[in-house]
Amino acid sequence: MQNLETLTSSAAGQLEAPYYRQAQGFGYRQPAGIPVCSQTKRIAVVSPVPDRMYDLIREISANCFDVMVFRKLESLTESGPAIDMYLFDFVTEDVYGDYGNIKAFVSHPDIAARSIYLADRGALNGSADGGERTGEQVIAWPCPVSEAMYAIFRMLTKQETLKSTVSAGSDPSIIMYKDLKVDAKRMSVYRGDDRIELTKTEYEVLLYLLEADGAVLTRDEIMQRICGSSFVGGSNVIDVHVRSLRKKLGDKAVSSKYIVTMRGAGYRMADIR
Repeated sequence: MQNLETLTSSAAGQLEAPYYRQAQGFGYRQPAGIPVCSQTKRIAVVSPVPDRMYDLIREISANCFDVMVFRKLESLTESGPAIDMYLFDFVTEDVYGDYGNIKAFVSHPDIAARSIYLADRGALNGSADGGERTGEQVIAWPCPVSEAMYAIFRMLTKQETLKSTVSAGSDPSIIMYKDLKVDAKRMSVYRGDDRIELTKTEYEVLLYLLEADGAVLTRDEIMQRICGSSFVGGSNVIDVHVRSLRKKLGDKAVSSKYIVTMRGAGYRMADIR
């Protein structure tokens, strides 16, 4: 992947697979035949009237994104799967009264860094919506699909660059997650300089969920990992440990910052990528 600064419209053919169908002028197209995505990214589109964005959604899908479309933010937050990028429609009339909820949702830096907004030019020329966000995160809509795709890949490249940047001499036993630091050698968890006192079981539950990298773990899977196959208690024991862990982390079951409950399934860590 190229660095963000070098990703320009003249960079045709320079970005690597799987993003082989990037918008005309800055991408590489798969030779004739059925295209196969070696890997995909997941993007969530939130629009009250998504059919008005059909051309853009089709092009996003053609560029090896798994596209999830929602009319309301509430449906997105209840969906479960980890999301790599968010695209919010601020052009269409707010028929669901959702704009305030979206602003609250993206107030967390982890979400904001992965969000792009479609806004009309009036919003970009002095309105509150335009003034709150940087030019890299807002697309004046409508615009050519190629311009919107360029903005999406630009943000994606920035994410990949940040993810691949590892400071020299960093300790592989240290896991950074949002504002938490997990020291695997010392079996300790910190927020800033403050240590969060966890029991051994609470620590192991947290570590197992972190290692899953956003995947959903069932209660039985967690119980087998933590308690072993000889444990005869019910899987609701895990619920007790997660409840205690959340309390110590200052987390909550609804709109969780750290540990998300997947109804009827289990738990996963909240989005961070």
